[in-house]
Amino acid sequence: MARKRIPEDPEDKDRWLISYADLMTSMFAFFVVLYAVSSVQEKKFLQMSSSLGNALGNPSAPISSKLGNISSNPLMLENLQLPTDFLAPEPISVLIPPALELTSISEEPTPVNPTEITKANEEQQKLEQNKTQIKNIAHELEQRLAPLVNQGKVHVTLSNWGISIEINASILFGAAEAKLNPESIQILQPIADILKDQSQLIHVAGYTDNKVINNAYYPSNWELSAARASSVVRLLIDAGIDSKRLAAVGNADNQAIATNATPEGRMRNRRVQLSIMAKSTEEYPSASRNEIH
Repeated sequence: MARKRIPEDPEDKDRWLISYADLMTSMFAFFVVLYAVSSVQEKKFLQMSSSLGNALGNPSAPISSKLGNISSNPLMLENLQLPTDFLAPEPISVLIPPALELTSISEEPTPVNPTEITKANEEQQKLEQNKTQIKNIAHELEQRLAPLVNQGKVHVTLSNWGISIEINASILFGAAEAKLNPESIQILQPIADILKDQSQLIHVAGYTDNKVINNAYYPSNWELSAARASSVVRLLIDAGIDSKRLAAVGNADNQAIATNATPEGRMRNRRVQLSIMAKSTEEYPSASRNEIH
């Protein structure tokens, strides 16, 4: 005869509530203990101190009498007088790892090389001397060319990169020509006399207006402006300036400084510009482009 199978109890899906309730009860008890420890009642503390005094064999001098009012003087535990036969525990020394030790961090100053200081002072001194030299050259040019400056035919300017001398092409060349007039020597010779004993580079650029030119000599304004700049460079070389310091370039009608819609503006755009380059790109106390008067 077959043995009768005992039916299994159905699975209880709410068994997790028992573990959850136990966890909540444990946490509640834990926080109650924390609260009780953090709240010290003076009356209970006095009772405890009296019991501790009886246990130590000195009931007449309970610990509370040595502490006084705990609420007003809670930091007097070091004045506690214990019986002479009371054995204090051995002090415990705590070793702090070197990584956690609090030490004063002081950055040592970087050693300064006297040679570098001397070199920096020399460079600064050369820079100041160069600034003074450039300013003196600019003022001397302005004085030598004063009549033309007053007529507006020559402009001397001081900038952060050096000196600029703008000369109207009408006093140097004929119309659509690149050959210097005889009068041009009276303008360019004083400039050469001032610059020939200097060491700065000199950049000569020719400019035209936007009027189209096309003849047998100059197919466009590019050739005309370049030829005019080259003519000025040749004269400066003949006047005693080292050719290694000179450069010539033609810019045609680019970089106009006045309108080409009027005859006056076109005359201003037809010019030759001499740029005396400073040895340093350091800015001068003046603005980036200040005319000298």
